[in-house]
Amino acid sequence: MEIELVRMKEELYALIDDFFTDSIRLYARRFLDDKLEEGTHFGLLTIFHYRMFGGEGELIYKAGAAMELFMLSYDIFDDVQDQDASHKSWMQIPQPLAINVAIGLLNLGHYALQSSSTDLERVRLVANLAHRHLLAAVNGQTIDLMNSVVDMESYMNMIEQKSASMLIMACTTGVLLATGEYNTTVETYAREMGFGAQLFNDYRNMIRWEHSSDIASGRRTLPILILLDELHKAEYLSEAQFNKLPEYISSEPFRSEIIRLFENADVEMYIDVLLRTHYFQCMEHFDSLSLPDSSRTLFINYFVNGLK
Repeated sequence: MEIELVRMKEELYALIDDFFTDSIRLYARRFLDDKLEEGTHFGLLTIFHYRMFGGEGELIYKAGAAMELFMLSYDIFDDVQDQDASHKSWMQIPQPLAINVAIGLLNLGHYALQSSSTDLERVRLVANLAHRHLLAAVNGQTIDLMNSVVDMESYMNMIEQKSASMLIMACTTGVLLATGEYNTTVETYAREMGFGAQLFNDYRNMIRWEHSSDIASGRRTLPILILLDELHKAEYLSEAQFNKLPEYISSEPFRSEIIRLFENADVEMYIDVLLRTHYFQCMEHFDSLSLPDSSRTLFINYFVNGLK
């Protein structure tokens, strides 16, 4: 996959250089550098599935680049809306400028996707697929911004639209470009990947609240709901006090008590069980495709190892 990653990066920088000028090109390259340093999976998922289902040729790198451009633009929008990740390069420039770059990256992704095959029918199919899942992500982000999550069911509904839809898009785009057909098994295990990835991210944000706005902004992610339930059981936090949580965690002794209760509670174990459940369900559906062991090994090592 290392060679595939290099080729996709080349495509990404070529697209930016070809279609952006002056300052916006500099910002776009800087933002892309920032994103790539984190390690990236969405574009590689598209390329991986394309090869796994028998696809050949170089145009698939444009599709992989499109997935990365979609994700980068959505990361920028998400961080600006949440006022999160102050260390990111796009959070260190005026917000109107960051948003403008994000709009450019989003449109560049659509252009790249339109150039990802010489089969016009397959291009039409993947374009429709992208529009559908990108709109689903907007719906999920709206639920998140409105803080409408109140329990596991509403949390899973939010994740399915906001996060899982993007992974489904990345995986099934590769399959569609290779075969011209939609594969529901791929959709199913990609959804499980999305559930696990977002749950892990929300759990990480909860335990690193000094670097994330989740607790400070009173967001109701599933890990935070579990923690609040533990605080409630300990009679340390009533439901009426929830909206004052950002105020409480900034002062002692409440802050120390949260840390103590978190360490003594079963939140970590509960999240670990959920992550393993999504991992095994993902692999069960993946294995039902009866693919070569080499494909299974790559899939685990590059894409789902962090869920177990």
